[in-house]
Amino acid sequence: MTDSTCCCVERPWHVKNRLALLNVATFILIFFSVLLGSSYATAQTAAFVTESTPWGSNSYANAMNAQFGVGNWTNATFSSVDVNDLFANHDFIYLEGSDDSADELEAFLAAHGPALESWVADGNSLFLNAAPNEGDGMNFGFGGVALEYEGSTTFVDDVEPFDAGSLVWDGISVSAFSGNSFGHAIICPAGMVGHLQEINNTGRVVLASMSYGNGFALFGGITSSEYWSPSSEALDLNLNILALALNGYVNTCEPELTINCSADVTLECGSDITPEAIGNPSIESNDCIGDLEISFMDDMVSNDYCPLIIARTWIATDGEVTEMCTQTITLEDTTAPLIEADFSDIEVTCSEVENNEEALLAYALDLIGEPAIADCSAYETEVISSYNALDACPIIGELSIEFITTDECGNASSFAFVISVSDTEGPVFDYEEEILVSCLEEVPAPADLVAFDLCSNEEIPADLFTTNNGELTDTCSLSTAFGP
Repeated sequence: MTDSTCCCVERPWHVKNRLALLNVATFILIFFSVLLGSSYATAQTAAFVTESTPWGSNSYANAMNAQFGVGNWTNATFSSVDVNDLFANHDFIYLEGSDDSADELEAFLAAHGPALESWVADGNSLFLNAAPNEGDGMNFGFGGVALEYEGSTTFVDDVEPFDAGSLVWDGISVSAFSGNSFGHAIICPAGMVGHLQEINNTGRVVLASMSYGNGFALFGGITSSEYWSPSSEALDLNLNILALALNGYVNTCEPELTINCSADVTLECGSDITPEAIGNPSIESNDCIGDLEISFMDDMVSNDYCPLIIARTWIATDGEVTEMCTQTITLEDTTAPLIEADFSDIEVTCSEVENNEEALLAYALDLIGEPAIADCSAYETEVISSYNALDACPIIGELSIEFITTDECGNASSFAFVISVSDTEGPVFDYEEEILVSCLEEVPAPADLVAFDLCSNEEIPADLFTTNNGELTDTCSLSTAFGP
């Protein structure tokens, strides 16, 4: 076998409604009722199987009689028991392999272990115990439950309960039992519920249990109760152990689970609201709570940013017990919209754009396009323009333009610029640039010319003067003949 020291069990739960157990006085009453011929009624059909009574002790028969009544339980040996009858007609079996019955118990388990496990899984109760004086320990089955026995090195003299409030210690007035020895073997491995251990040593357990399928199994390495001290309470403890094995260990631990959310927070919109940023909940639980699953969900209490309110509900559950808490996250929008536009004043000539408000505004809006705006909430943009006609040449007109963006929360931002119109060209005359005539007489009289300003398209008064800037280029002589 392996090292005789093993950490193999868990602490048992408290039992809220303890089973009624038989103490010494109860045993005496039952004993006399049997002498008087009264029957002992029980819903259980029990069997006690060993090879030869360990140490020749009558403590086993006394405990079985006290629990079930004389004649109400089957007494058999490993070598002669009818296994089919054992499993078919009993719902509680006590297999005892202490002293010189250990090898016979081991052989029985090797031959019938799977059938025994199936019988327990079907909803029956088993007490499997061995305090050997022979062999080298054994495999109890049930997923690898081991009985560690290495002679005196695994003897345990002084024991205490894992939990003084548990069923196995019910009605016991002392804090510990001693013996020579109380136990000969240690129960392993991990995963079971512990009931009795060597004092101050959870690695040396002499009584442990497990639920198996729909049934229950109690495993021990304890000796006869006649070796236990104080002897005045030895039978009580023995009956407690039988009652535990008979009825199964009831887990009535009260689960305790609390979850406390981090403090409510108020932040500016756009802030990081992940649990890492604003806090995870604190969780406390006792040993009755299984593996916890922690999750959260967000519910929009207010779906705008004036403010936006989120109820974050945290949920902690082990599948059986669920607790919740809520953290309120308030997101405020106190920041003006961010307008991504940067335009300086614009200068144009009247030949590029007509000098009027409508034309200048359309030109400016087409030039800057749609500015990019970032904000938490919805927003609206207003364009305000104002035109001024000027006489300060060359600037003849200015249009002031302002973009104002306001979000739903009343925050506003703006940008403005001026587009100015310059008059840098003279008026234009409406006339024929060249007149071609054949004779001087054909030269027309001077006409009244009209000038127009290109910016305003208005008629401009003009002064008329004449000048001769050319010379006679050709002449001819005409004469009349006189005479014959």
